[in-house]
Amino acid sequence: YMTFFDNDVNYFKPTLGGLNHPIVSCFEEDANGNLWIGTEGGGLNYWNRKNDHFFYYTQSNKTGITSNMIKNLHYDKKHNVLQISTFNGGMEQFDGKQRRFIDMKMQHPVTAQQLSIYDFALEGDSGIWMTNPDSELIYKNKKKEILEIVSLFDAKGNPVKMQIETLYRDKGDNLWLMTHEGVYIVNVHNRHIIKHYYLKNAAYALNSICSYYIASNSDIWFGTKGGGVNRLNKEGEYINYGEKDGLLGKTVFGILEDTHAKQVWFSTNDGLYFYDYKTQKIDKFPIDVTNLCGTFYVRSCFKTSKGEMLFGGTNGFIMFTP
Repeated sequence: YMTFFDNDVNYFKPTLGGLNHPIVSCFEEDANGNLWIGTEGGGLNYWNRKNDHFFYYTQSNKTGITSNMIKNLHYDKKHNVLQISTFNGGMEQFDGKQRRFIDMKMQHPVTAQQLSIYDFALEGDSGIWMTNPDSELIYKNKKKEILEIVSLFDAKGNPVKMQIETLYRDKGDNLWLMTHEGVYIVNVHNRHIIKHYYLKNAAYALNSICSYYIASNSDIWFGTKGGGVNRLNKEGEYINYGEKDGLLGKTVFGILEDTHAKQVWFSTNDGLYFYDYKTQKIDKFPIDVTNLCGTFYVRSCFKTSKGEMLFGGTNGFIMFTP
């Protein structure tokens, strides 16, 4: 049985000559519209969409990959460079001429072990911020080639410990940190906390942030681990959407915005949902996601230059145009 909605969804499972591993953790697109697909255990897949050919960068085929557990990808259009972060493998940069990855030497400043980097953000051309929810915030000064453990402080100068899931460097002087206790905005120069978005007197799950998305109208949506989704609008209102609003999925793994209708989509533990700004309601998208790509995976989502939306899971990924 297949619904009409299912008919418009392409799904990709591990196949010979195709996707090489079931767990899909991240995506990125190069200047030619080809896709890089990170996996948790199978290294990096490169999908040439013109000839529909897959190529694999793994530890075993000597392409420079230091870990097959890929955590995040970032393609710098300005410099035409792809950078990847991994679990127990630090970060690497793709050399297009050699067609291999070069180690960026991200060793822990104390233990000297290769870092596990779940997410990273560039500080212009001068440095890189790196996160791991089980470790400290790390910063690399690219000019001095020095890695440091970053200490963060409140308004009174007291140090603040936090578990950071993901981060965002805005166009000003601020670093946004999505943590297990809400969202912190930190000044990059003095490392002091400027703002803390936190739902008071709420269950822990409502403030445990694991994903985010900045919509075209400047709303910022934050996915939680078990508490639905939070929305920060232009007026500074920070509110939660959950079961009472039609969102039955408690954990929001990934968030994307539809290019044409400007609806905001959520991959959850209960399938796909979307928020319609016109009706101001959240509806469920009627596809049988369980049979398509397994369970959705945290922060595994991407929108291509054509407007196609991809959501990764524990058994491949789905791709569709809303």
